[in-house]
Amino acid sequence: MFNKIFGYFKYRKIINENFEVISQRYKFRYDRKYGRLYTVLNVTEDRQEVLKTYGYDYLDNEVKKFIASIEEYFLSIGMLDIISISKIDSIDAVNVLIVLRYKHHLHQAFLYIVIGLLGLFVSVILVTGLVKLIILLVNFIMAI
Repeated sequence: MFNKIFGYFKYRKIINENFEVISQRYKFRYDRKYGRLYTVLNVTEDRQEVLKTYGYDYLDNEVKKFIASIEEYFLSIGMLDIISISKIDSIDAVNVLIVLRYKHHLHQAFLYIVIGLLGLFVSVILVTGLVKLIILLVNFIMAI
């Protein structure tokens, strides 16, 4: 389980190191809150005539070509085994939303819970230490 959690940190590190290429070449945006990469694949106006002729098979082939090219790039940077397609959704007749995320995204929630509990534990320890310090100072002052 911890390998999956550490894999998430590897995922974020690789994205941050290669984000310029990911954003310029593939037009991905990075949602830091949820750790997702997303883009909208547009069919250009000159290809829309081909889309009208061949229908959704053409659009599916365009999406498959795009996914094959990003998979090839992710393989080259060592990220293919830790990323997966979260969502492919047709926005309208010529635009497709593609969302990628960390493969084990449920462990991301577990990680945030662990970090939150650890923060709560440290806070309780600090407050307890502060209360003991105040009691010690009050007893010292009363003894004088």
